[in-house]
Amino acid sequence: CGEKYKEAIVYFELLQKPPISLLVIDDVKTTGATLNEFAKLVKKHGCKKVYCLTFASRVKQVPTSQL
Repeated sequence: CGEKYKEAIVYFELLQKPPISLLVIDDVKTTGATLNEFAKLVKKHGCKKVYCLTFASRVKQVPTSQL
């Protein structure tokens, strides 16, 4: 999409096997990278469904000429 993001190191450690389904709650979703990495990790260890709830999200600005 033409936008560049700084790469961030995301580190999670599971202390126990995750449940079959999981609800992840985050305050702000910017690129979705953190939620995506966490979902991949728990799915790799047996979780079948991951639901994500965020309270705010980055909004892509659209030039008025494209409206």
